[in-house]
Amino acid sequence: MVLHRAATLFEAAFQPTDEVLVVYQDHRYKRHRIHSTSYLFRQLGIRKHDVVFEKRRAIANPDAYHEGRWVRMLLPTTAAQIPHRALLAAISRQDFPSPGVQTLRGQLFFFNQTSGIIFYMYDDRGLVISSDSAASSRPFYQRYQEWILDYDRPIIDALFAPSELNR
Repeated sequence: MVLHRAATLFEAAFQPTDEVLVVYQDHRYKRHRIHSTSYLFRQLGIRKHDVVFEKRRAIANPDAYHEGRWVRMLLPTTAAQIPHRALLAAISRQDFPSPGVQTLRGQLFFFNQTSGIIFYMYDDRGLVISSDSAASSRPFYQRYQEWILDYDRPIIDALFAPSELNR
């Protein structure tokens, strides 16, 4: 069910021709880096020279899960080139990996540069679809309202309340 919902939402957020920026980041320990032989590289069919790497240092924040150093990979592509079902399945297994089954650690974001939608699946418990305007997100709210987590529902309902329609 998790993979079905995640794939359905991904396919609703991305048309095959949409320009997408794939951003993968992982917390960095000592000399840790993203290897070009990783599962993500193999699934995307890319090599080291196809991407841009960045090293970041997080600003101290007591509410942050990971602080310190991060390594980030940026890949511009089209939605049709992303094997989203395999990647979403690997993300869904990161908390409970099984021997011989691929998982994807770190954070994987998909930025739809055509529509302004951001798609981020954090694990098997859920995902976030966001944008810079409520108008871009409203179709997801209307069509997939029953999939919203009860925990998040009051905030999301308030965002799309009738008084907010004029924004």
